[in-house]
Amino acid sequence: MFASISYIQRLVVLLAIIIAPQWLYAQTLEVESSTDTFTDYRIVNDSLKAGYQIELTIPYNPTTQTWRVLDQEIINRTSAASEIDVLPFLLQGVDPDAPVVEVVNPGVFRKQNVATLVIRVTRLATNSTDQLQIVRSMRIRVYNQPTWIPSSLEIATQSLMQASTPLSSGTWYKIPITRDGIHQLDRNYLQSLGINIASIDPRNIQIWGTNGYEMSRLNSDPRPVFSQIPILVTGENDGSFDASDVVLFYGNSPDRIIYNETGSTFTHSIHPYSKTNYIFLTVGSQPGERLQEFNLSPANRTITTFRDFLWKEEELRRPDNRTKSGTQWLGQQFTMESFARNQTIYTDTIPGFVQGSSVDISVEYAARANMASRFETRLGNTLLGTTTINGIADLNNSIGRAANVGRLNRTVNNVSLTNNVITITTGFENGGANAFGWLDWIRVYVTRELRPKNNRLHYFTPDDGSIDELANYVMRGFTNRPIVMDVTDPVRPVLYATRQQDDAFIVTHHTRPGSRFTAQTQFLRPEQGTRVDNQNLRGISDFPDYIIITNDVLLQEALNFADYRRANGGWNPVVARQDQIFNEFGGGVMDISAIRDYIRFLYIRAGQNDDRIPRHVLFFGDSTFDYKGILSDARLSNQVITYQSFESLDKSNSFASDDFFVLLDPQEGLWLSSGGFNISNERIDMGVGRIPVQTVQEARTVIEKIRSYEDPSTFGDWRTLFTFSSDDDINGSRIERDLHVWNAEGTAESIDRDAAGIRINKIYQINYPVINTPLGRLAPEANQAFINSINNGTLIMNYSGHGSEQLLSAEQLFKSDDIIRLNNSDKLTIMVTATCDFGRFDDPDEQSGAEKMILYPNGGSVAAFTTTRVVFTSDNINSYNFGLNVQLSQQMVVRDPANGLPSTLGDIYLRTKNTTVGASFNSRKFILLGDPAMRMGLPQSQVRISAINEFDLESDSSQNLTLRALDQAQLTGFVANADGTVNSSFNGEATIQVFDANRYLELPNFQNRSAGCYTPNCQYRVQNDMIFNGQVTVSNGRFSSRFIIPNDIAYSDDNGRILIYGKDPSAADAVGSYSNITFNGRNPNAVNDNTGPDIQIYLNDTDFIDGGLVNDSPRLIVFLEDQSGMNTAGAGVGHELVAELSRRPASNAARTIILNNYYRSELDDFTRGRVEYPLDRLEDGIYTLKVRAWDVFNNLSEQEITFEVAKTEELAIRHVYNYPNPMSGYTRFVFEHNQAGQEIDVQIRIFTLGGRPVARLSRPNLITSGNLVQIPWDGRDDDMNHLAAGTYLYHVQVKGTHNGRTITREKIEKLVIIR
Repeated sequence: MFASISYIQRLVVLLAIIIAPQWLYAQTLEVESSTDTFTDYRIVNDSLKAGYQIELTIPYNPTTQTWRVLDQEIINRTSAASEIDVLPFLLQGVDPDAPVVEVVNPGVFRKQNVATLVIRVTRLATNSTDQLQIVRSMRIRVYNQPTWIPSSLEIATQSLMQASTPLSSGTWYKIPITRDGIHQLDRNYLQSLGINIASIDPRNIQIWGTNGYEMSRLNSDPRPVFSQIPILVTGENDGSFDASDVVLFYGNSPDRIIYNETGSTFTHSIHPYSKTNYIFLTVGSQPGERLQEFNLSPANRTITTFRDFLWKEEELRRPDNRTKSGTQWLGQQFTMESFARNQTIYTDTIPGFVQGSSVDISVEYAARANMASRFETRLGNTLLGTTTINGIADLNNSIGRAANVGRLNRTVNNVSLTNNVITITTGFENGGANAFGWLDWIRVYVTRELRPKNNRLHYFTPDDGSIDELANYVMRGFTNRPIVMDVTDPVRPVLYATRQQDDAFIVTHHTRPGSRFTAQTQFLRPEQGTRVDNQNLRGISDFPDYIIITNDVLLQEALNFADYRRANGGWNPVVARQDQIFNEFGGGVMDISAIRDYIRFLYIRAGQNDDRIPRHVLFFGDSTFDYKGILSDARLSNQVITYQSFESLDKSNSFASDDFFVLLDPQEGLWLSSGGFNISNERIDMGVGRIPVQTVQEARTVIEKIRSYEDPSTFGDWRTLFTFSSDDDINGSRIERDLHVWNAEGTAESIDRDAAGIRINKIYQINYPVINTPLGRLAPEANQAFINSINNGTLIMNYSGHGSEQLLSAEQLFKSDDIIRLNNSDKLTIMVTATCDFGRFDDPDEQSGAEKMILYPNGGSVAAFTTTRVVFTSDNINSYNFGLNVQLSQQMVVRDPANGLPSTLGDIYLRTKNTTVGASFNSRKFILLGDPAMRMGLPQSQVRISAINEFDLESDSSQNLTLRALDQAQLTGFVANADGTVNSSFNGEATIQVFDANRYLELPNFQNRSAGCYTPNCQYRVQNDMIFNGQVTVSNGRFSSRFIIPNDIAYSDDNGRILIYGKDPSAADAVGSYSNITFNGRNPNAVNDNTGPDIQIYLNDTDFIDGGLVNDSPRLIVFLEDQSGMNTAGAGVGHELVAELSRRPASNAARTIILNNYYRSELDDFTRGRVEYPLDRLEDGIYTLKVRAWDVFNNLSEQEITFEVAKTEELAIRHVYNYPNPMSGYTRFVFEHNQAGQEIDVQIRIFTLGGRPVARLSRPNLITSGNLVQIPWDGRDDDMNHLAAGTYLYHVQVKGTHNGRTITREKIEKLVIIR
């Protein structure tokens, strides 16, 4: 029954935030009840907290209401003083006169009419500045009635839904066409294709194709039909293809000349994706279509001249190295250097130019300079005019224009051309430095005779003609009778007969305006063609739910991944190569609309059955904006293409996106927008993602990371942690106060963390010290916290602030160069970057930071919700990056109503993009890099607490429970099935984390703070004071744990929280959260043992010896034991569990590391536990590390070690010895090294004092977790005989490799054998 839940029902709630008097708390729109015919939702807000608007996607019928309010209560109240800071953001854009509930933005989603239901929880009362109207309660019923669009609207032409393709059988050859004209295939050409000429009947030669022009993006427009093109085959009637026989056919380039009937003018259009059109040749079993010659009677009208349309547009370069976006390219370049200022932009010989006639010229230029640029255009010596293009004040502005454009339109009368040669020149002028200009395109109209050039003539019919009028077209200059065709429709050419009259050839045909003809006696020869395999994408018999599109290089890896998804997730994927899609849906020509038509084909054939409609699309391959390979020095190439906007020069409005491919309903596809926060009513219909790999090895790396992410062996409580990070107050010369903190904080606090069972970690750069360096302002401590968070494991790493392709924040909170410092291969994160450019996946020169994180084999991320271009944010939680991030974060914790599992990334993306803010132009620049069928790594099941001490929470979970300091707590619970019963098959371990009450931290002073804070009350909320962090056994689904509440608690009436994460190694994991508990008061009867904890300190592993040698990034390990348990609460001043690290000689103050949140008690024993903390990039030298720990009664203990650091770049060994020495039957060779976690080769050779080798011990490819190596030896030689008693030498040789360089270290010592 759950499987039938439609996407309309899945697209539930998007934004619901309630603001408490002091802060933000999340509240969701709840489902109260559901039937087959309707769903009831409710809002309960008894505390009358101010809240943002809520959005709900509902079925839409303009004639029938699909929803109704069952009841509502709205209360007027005066705004509280604590709300003053937040109300301006809360009420932005909310009209006091707007209805409480309103339907907006109707559209079509997955073939059904839908709309957005907006519920305005808070409004300002009319004509009031402090009176609020608050929704206290509301119940809304939404009817689940089908609102399918008529099937007749789904199909533009029946060609899209053909059941098969002619390419499915026979032998086919794909032949490239790059020029307009009649082409010739002779015997040699056919043989070069691999055709056995002797075995074919030329009458069966067939040529198929489409016009090859750019396909319409509007789904309801007709689609190109792959059909036979009528041809001529000379000499075919004898049934053999003889040496003199040829195939003649008309072929055209993908660039197009377009006739405007209204203005009787022509324009041209460069195909944005391909330089080449294709025709497909086969020798069928039946005769092919042939051109039939029309021989019309002479007409009354005679035409000897025509108005020709000539054009030139070259795609050579972009205006700068940063503007790698869009489909528009520029041509000839001008500079102020003498050789580049004055250039010829167009020259041609025009046979039969009518001297004294007029010439129309249109030119478009582009310029990039600080000052205004001028282009002087001349026809011969005649000045046509000056085109002035405004300068750009800041050429480096990331949101400005890369270039401005200007156009010249001129008609020149009474033109005479010497030798019929037309020459148009341009002079470029600019008074500034580093000025550049370009020719974009030029169009020229001339009047000329019907006279060929190189025995080829293209001509147009007159503007004053008609389809009913015939005329005699008199052509001169041909030496032989030309073949004349009407090629207005290039795939349905019409052949006309010609007759000779004196030195002219005459053809009679219609004069319909805008028609195009070709007359030729010399024919074009195509470039070499290739054979193509049979294919039939349309012949699919089942209904896939997952579409994977790749190329031939990556095909096998895509197929392997599809097999994995069948076995892991129960998906039914279909894999298609994009070249096959182009063949079948685009006539072989690369076109983004061909790919979407393929997806639409699968979408439409599913009918009005949501279960048959595919859910997700994956593009398995990287992409670049350079479709045609124009950039000769590009490092990366197009594997699977993406959508690029036509806008290419405006950095704010140019973008790339895969969303285009899943805009599938009839009136969608144009995707028009004027930018900014304009809302589109086009809704994506499937989740869409991209795995941005260039090579097979990269594909294997990413697939292996996905497998690891979904492997239960990597599960841990890190899967409950969301980390939110933000930029600080300064960006260059701009002071932005705490805007980015507010963006991150508002997003973090919008999530219902109890319902989701998640923890929140916050890394706000504004809280960390910034140092001034020659590289600029840096925040190294914030950078380290960011990296530690990823390495320690965080399900989500969410960043708000400024960024670029390789950088988060100007102070380098994180940069691509930091990726090699990541070692979280078993704790892969999902990145969210509400910043500019970090996911610019279509850069042909370098992979973006988000891509590098996904491609890094030793850790990083498994997916990213990220940005491809410049994006914008604001202080309004309903708009731009801020609003989108809120929507995305809330959707991440929504579970699939069909099965209760975490949502797939594709569903999260889909729901987010179909919100109001998700449909804005700014949001088009957000994409999903990753597998859309992969589920969020949230635990799959639920944990419930059944009792705490004597309180039975099963019978009354609403009771507020209070525990005192030094109370002993007994907590019992169970892992629940979906129906709430105990899951008795669950056996494993659970981590129990108990948190004290929330704390509100004051933001530090920052520049211009006097202007106020965006963040309400200049504070943000944390709940990271850990009362207890322990592990417990789960047996048959049940568990019980005991611990003592430490003396250092907040003594607050605010709620604390208990978070439990359980893991069954053979199954899945589970999570539960309980926050109806406070920690206040003190147990007066508690007995203090007055003894501090026992402390043992190690580095890397327990073989560490005090004073030992370690690498520069060792792992600190601390074992702690105390009969009353450890104090990790952090509420008591000076009572934290800390490590103090200092270097000898002391160059600066000791570094203090708070370890509270890194402590975890042992399994089923709260009296013992351990700390593991990664130290990173320590300088060479000798260090002292002191650990200070307190038990729950605040009894103190301290312990100290020393150690020496040697960087891993230079292999070092030390303390080489054997023990015991002297030895009898056994000894161990021992040494320290600094290559923990790295591969080393160890060889130990034993010699007599005379130098004769007697024994050899080898340990190749050795990897140790610590820095101490111990190799045992039994005193035998290489022949397994006991060595005689005596003194021997042993030689220890250790080899390591760093950056391809092998380093060897050696040491010789003595040993004594006694018998």
